[in-house]
Amino acid sequence: MIVGAVGVVSSPRLGLQHVFEGLDIPLDFQTITLSYADVFMGWLLLISGLRAFLENAYRLRLAETVKLLLRPRYAALFVGFLALMSVGLFWAKQPSLLIASALHFAACLLMSFIGAALVREHGLSALWAIVLGGALQALIGLLQVINNSTLGLSALGEVPRPYYEPTTFFRASGLSMHANYLGGYLMLALFAALCLAVQARRRLGRILSGALGALCALGMLGTLSRSALLSTAIGSLPIAWIAWRALNRPARRSMLILSSAGVLIGIAFVLFATRGELVTRFFSGREFFFRDSWTVIQSAPLFGVGAGNLMYEVWLNVGMTPGPKLPVHNVYLYIWAETGLLGLTIFGAALLLNLSRLRPRYGAAHFIIGCGVLALAAVSLFDNYTWAVHPHRVLTFWWIGLWWGTTWHATDQSSSCDALAA
Repeated sequence: MIVGAVGVVSSPRLGLQHVFEGLDIPLDFQTITLSYADVFMGWLLLISGLRAFLENAYRLRLAETVKLLLRPRYAALFVGFLALMSVGLFWAKQPSLLIASALHFAACLLMSFIGAALVREHGLSALWAIVLGGALQALIGLLQVINNSTLGLSALGEVPRPYYEPTTFFRASGLSMHANYLGGYLMLALFAALCLAVQARRRLGRILSGALGALCALGMLGTLSRSALLSTAIGSLPIAWIAWRALNRPARRSMLILSSAGVLIGIAFVLFATRGELVTRFFSGREFFFRDSWTVIQSAPLFGVGAGNLMYEVWLNVGMTPGPKLPVHNVYLYIWAETGLLGLTIFGAALLLNLSRLRPRYGAAHFIIGCGVLALAAVSLFDNYTWAVHPHRVLTFWWIGLWWGTTWHATDQSSSCDALAA
C-alpha cells in the first residue's frame, strides 16, 4: 500500500550511475536512480518472495494468479515486450541504461502479479492508500496555489517553481517533480475514490470516499494539467454513459444539475488558480519535443535504439546545446524510438487487449478501475511520465495489477455493475 501512497514523490532519489552529461535534461534520462516508489517496490518483491518460500498456501495462490495472467489478454504480451527490451542489449549504444530499464519493467510486472493476487485475496483495500496519498498531495498542492509559490518543503521532496513557468500563477505540484505528474496521480486517485464509494457498504464509507475524491478533484484542477483533465474526462465517459442509462428521468435531471454545478465550481477555481490568465494556461501552444525524438526513430524504425537509450541518442545527435532537451511527450512514440515498430506493436496490442475487457459485466470495481486504465492510455498521448519516469511507471503497473485482480475478485464475490447505478 505504501507504493501507492508515496509513488508520486519524485525526490530525493538515490543515484546509482550517472551515465552521461552535456544535455540540460532531468535526471530520469541520464542517470540510473532509485526513487521511493522503486525502493518500496523492491521491498514488496523481497517480502512477497520470502512469504511464497515460507508459506505454502500463499505460494499456491500466487502461482495460480500468475498462471491466469500469463494469457494474451492479460500479461503475456507484456512479458513478450520485456523479452524484446532485453534483446536490444545487442545493439544499444548505452547498455547500462537498457539493463536498468528492462530490470525495472520486469520488477513492475512482478509487482503487478502480486497486486492482482492481493486483490483476489483481500479485495480493494489497497486503493485507500492511493486515495489518502492523493488527498495529502492535493492538500499540499492547494496550499501552493493559494500561496502562489512553494511551501518550503524541499526536505520532503518539493521542487522549486520551474524556470519556464509563468510567475503570475503557480501550478500545484505537491511533492512531485512536476504539476503534470501530480495531475496524473490525482487522476488515478479520483477513480480509486469513486470505486471505494461504490463498493462501500456503509454510508460513512461513501461520505469519506466522496469527500477525499472531491479534495483530489480540486487538487487536480490546481495542477492546471490539460492532459490530466482531458484524460480524466475520457476515462469517465464510459462510467457516465452506464450511469445515465441506469437512471430514471428525475435522477438524470439531478445528475445534470449536480454536474453543471461541479463544472461551474471547477471553472471558478481554475480562474482563481490562474489568477485570471485562463487563456495563457489552457490555450497556449503545447511543446511535444517531437523533432529530436523523430530523428532517433528514423535512424532505427523497426527495432529501436534500445530501452532507456532515447536521450542518449539525442545527445549523440545534437552534442552540447545550451537549451533544455526532453524526449517526445507521447508514450507510444517514446516506445517506438526505443523498441522500434515491433515493440510498439506488441505494447499497443497488450494495452488494447486489456482494454477490450472493459465491460460492466465484470463488476463495478473492475469497470471503474479499468476506466482508470483507459485514462492512463489517453494521458500517454500527451505526456511520457506513465512510462518514461520510473516512479510513475511503478504507479501505472501497480494500478494495472489491481485491475487484473478485480477480474476474479468480482467473479468470486458475484458482484455486478448494478452497484454503479445505485
